Amino acid sequence: MDEWSGLDAEEYIASIRAGAIDPRGRTADELEEELAAYDRDWAERLARLSDAEVEELIAGRMQVPPLPGTIDDLPEHVREEAELAGRIKAIELRRARLESEERELLAGRLQQLRDRGGDIGMAVKESASNLAAELRLSDRAMERKLTGAWLTVTDLPAAHASHKAGRITGTHLRAIEQATEALRTDPERLFLHPVTGVPVAVDTYKPNRAMRRWLQRRDGRRRWPGCTNRVSRADADHTIAHAEGGPTTLRNLAHLCRRHHLMKHATAWTVRQLDQGVLEWTSPTGKIYLDEPEPAGPAFVDRGVDIWDLSSDEPAQCTASDPPWAHLQDCTCDLAGQAV
Repeated sequence: MDEWSGLDAEEYIASIRAGAIDPRGRTADELEEELAAYDRDWAERLARLSDAEVEELIAGRMQVPPLPGTIDDLPEHVREEAELAGRIKAIELRRARLESEERELLAGRLQQLRDRGGDIGMAVKESASNLAAELRLSDRAMERKLTGAWLTVTDLPAAHASHKAGRITGTHLRAIEQATEALRTDPERLFLHPVTGVPVAVDTYKPNRAMRRWLQRRDGRRRWPGCTNRVSRADADHTIAHAEGGPTTLRNLAHLCRRHHLMKHATAWTVRQLDQGVLEWTSPTGKIYLDEPEPAGPAFVDRGVDIWDLSSDEPAQCTASDPPWAHLQDCTCDLAGQAV
């Protein structure tokens, strides 16, 4: 574009890279790309001129015509809107920088209070009330700004730096803060299955709610041999005791009632968990009992006869209890011949 004419482009780009804001919101990389495009544009425009046009250009009697399809060749209102978009982008960059500087000031203040020691909660409330009075804000809102700024700068330094540099907007930063809040503020780490997304482990003693729901659907009932009580209010027992290094994972948990939970730990009964949640119990007398989870979904019963096997020489066999559509013309039941 002609705005590069007579401008020390390298010096200007260096100033943008050092922290200045372009009036149209362009980054240093965008400006370098635009400058290279400007050079290519001029070279192509000059190459299109005839010898006579070159003479006219040298004599100052004509200007170099724009290339078809370039922004200089667009209608005036389109160029005005492009200029407006650039200026708004520059304002967004300045706003992001100001918001980031405010965030750093607030985070620095809270860090000072933390470094002093003592009752940090009361110190934050006092500082928030002083700032709120000066800025005509509520002290609760100011306290939230203090703690929120400190958490963002401390826990999300890359996102904070990207916002300050204008690579992401304030909206993007808030989305990152919200999406990571549970991970940053919850001491429990959650491990998910890479395919199904089912929570499979946590690094705390108690399984979380999602794991409990999955275990309840898997077990269906309490898993002591012969115990048929439902899983409601049952204990989620660690097959390998947590105190002995047993992890809080789906492969190390099963439901037991409180009575049998205590018996497992206080008597000679032992258990180990096999694949698919199968529990192998060993009684004090050495007898082994396999306890399998309750099957989920429909159950299919093999009647021993395949009425659809037409390759056999024997006539098809079925029963009168079969629906009409299941009967074949050559079956031997009372409803023979009624198939449609």
